[in-house]
Order: sequence, then C-alpha cells, then structure tokens
Amino acid sequence: MRSSTLPTVLLTFLVGLSFALEQDRSISIFAWPQASSSPQTLATIAYNSTAAKVSQYTAPRLSDSDSIVRIGFHHRDGADEGGYSAIATSASNLAKKYKTLLLHLNSEGEVYHVGFRARDASPSGASEDSNGVAAEKDGLNVEVVKIQPGPVVHLNRPVVVSRDGAKPGEAVEPEKTFFQKYWWALVLFLVLQIVVTGGGGDGK
Repeated sequence: MRSSTLPTVLLTFLVGLSFALEQDRSISIFAWPQASSSPQTLATIAYNSTAAKVSQYTAPRLSDSDSIVRIGFHHRDGADEGGYSAIATSASNLAKKYKTLLLHLNSEGEVYHVGFRARDASPSGASEDSNGVAAEKDGLNVEVVKIQPGPVVHLNRPVVVSRDGAKPGEAVEPEKTFFQKYWWALVLFLVLQIVVTGGGGDGK
C-alpha cells in the first residue's frame, strides 16, 4: 500500500514544485508614434504562463500631429531577431482612463503578439494575477492570452452510418407517401376533368 502511494505523492510534489519555480519573464512594450523616428518605452511587463503585471508604465509623449501610435515589442531571438511586432491604435486611446494591454503567448510561453484596448468607463472588477496582486498600474492593465489549439483533422477515419444511410446525429427525413409525391398530378387531373365536362355540356 505504501509503495503504491509513494510515486503518486512524489509526482504531485514535483508538479507543484515546477509551477512554484516558474520564473517571471520580462518584456518591454513600446509606443511608436507614426510621425516619430524612434519608439518610446511605454511599459515593462513581468509575466509567466498564467498571469502578468505592470512593473513600470510611462505615458507616451505625443504631439498634436500624432494621430496613430504603434504599440509593440522587439523580438529577442530566433528568425525574427531585431524585428518589431506591433499593432496600430488611435492616439486618443492612450489618453483614456482605462487601458488594457494583451500579451498573446505561444505554446512555449513567449510573447508572439500584443493587443490593446481602451475605454473611459471603469471595467467590471479589478484584474489580479495568480497571487492576488493587482495587474493594473497607473491606468494600464495587462492580461495574458494563451494560444488556443486549432481543430484537428482526423484522416482515414471510416464514416459510420445508420441502417437508413444517415450519419449519427443527422436527422433522417421520413419517406413521402404517394399522395405527397404526386399531389400536383392529381390536382391537374381533376382540373382537366372539370374542363372536359364543362365543354361537353355546352355542346349539348
């Protein structure tokens, strides 16, 4: 009994330890006005695979001519090293009271895309990370969006049909009766009979 319980307890401990030892990563988010030659640091975000929080936030300096601002980040490694991924938003959105930055994570927990939304009305409820610490700072909130698995195509799977030739869950249309199939022919026959009978009476 004891020998069978020990592996289970050990596995549970190791899984819990792996989550506890997961270190927060850090990423710098930039605001790049369309008319500007270089970006400005908008925020520094600490995040892991389940939560994120704003470590530092600096409101961007925008001129009256700045109508579009690109919000994004620099790639750190891989084929896109030195590249910049961003989304474009109206400069007026950065002046709104409640702003939310979305970090889209890939299967390895790395940021591959960002999103941004803003509103003047207060959102319902304050966002918190897994430790109960508020993820919002100076009007900027941050959320983690995990990648969702796409549909899986099953190849070489036989199609199962019922005795009526229908797939499971597919409604089977009831077979029509003789009258339902040929009612129009019966109506046409009756009309012809009336016409012929009426024509014969006039001849007499």
